[in-house]
Amino acid sequence: MDKKVALEQFVAAHKFDGLPPLAVRIIGVFYISNEKYLTFDDIIELADSSKGAVSKMLKVLIAVRRVNFIQDPASSRKRLFYLDAHGVEEYIKLVVNGLMDQNTQIRRLSEFRTSESDKEIDELIDKTIQFNSDVITSLLKLNVKHYKKK
Repeated sequence: MDKKVALEQFVAAHKFDGLPPLAVRIIGVFYISNEKYLTFDDIIELADSSKGAVSKMLKVLIAVRRVNFIQDPASSRKRLFYLDAHGVEEYIKLVVNGLMDQNTQIRRLSEFRTSESDKEIDELIDKTIQFNSDVITSLLKLNVKHYKKK
């Protein structure tokens, strides 16, 4: 199997992660590479995408702590990008905070429901809140187990 096919299968496997396909492909590029640091041009070539699109997705990946960069020691104008191993812990915290906020908003919206509300939907709301709470608990435990800085 060639790298291009492998990257596309990687992207397909992550279609429900909430990241755009190109962002997932960029993460895959780091998994494929033997190098820790990649230049912007390396990423463009390996991800097989345009400068503008890669630039936009790198900003997204940096914002969600999946990728970071350092200044290239050989050039003050260039950056070297890398998978942010320490940022994964922060990313998990972002996901946890998002789920906590979702639960808050679900509770707030459900306050508008009356005693005549459909009981099946009431049950779905309760199950969703409990599910999110269980996921939050699990993510926090697993985050400490696998990613906590030592």
